[in-house]
Formats: sequence, C-alpha cells, structure tokens
Amino acid sequence: MQIGNVDITNELAAQVTANTVNRIMRETADRFAFQEVSTMAVEQYFRSELIRQFPLYVPGGRVQFNAMNFSGTPCIFRHL
Repeated sequence: MQIGNVDITNELAAQVTANTVNRIMRETADRFAFQEVSTMAVEQYFRSELIRQFPLYVPGGRVQFNAMNFSGTPCIFRHL
C-alpha cells in the first residue's frame, strides 16, 4: 500500500488501524463512564466517531462494519 510517496506495509497499516480503533474505544468509554446509557447509544456513538475520525488517522481509510455480525469480545490491541 502507498500513502503519498510512502510505502506502507500491511503490518504497519494493521497496527495504525488497531491503534486508531483503540483510541476511539477509549474515548467512547471515557465519554460514557459512570453513566446509565443503553448499549445501543454507546454503539451508535462509537460507530459514528469511528466513521468520523478514522480518515483523520488513516488517510484514505474507510470504515466498513462487519456484515456477518461478529459477536466476539473487543479487546485492546497489543503489538507483540
């Protein structure tokens, strides 16, 4: 992959993507901490912020939500 004149490896793209998602997850958790809100409200906020912010961190990046309704538990990405 190339952004501008810079080659971006798949590994770097994955790491930047994971870090961006983690950042937005933390922001979402901080926003709703100690509040009684529905799961749907939190999910809608997270999705809208991800769509809004992702291209700021990943130029040319697009957000596509899992059409297969992934039901796993999200966790913090840790680069090994």
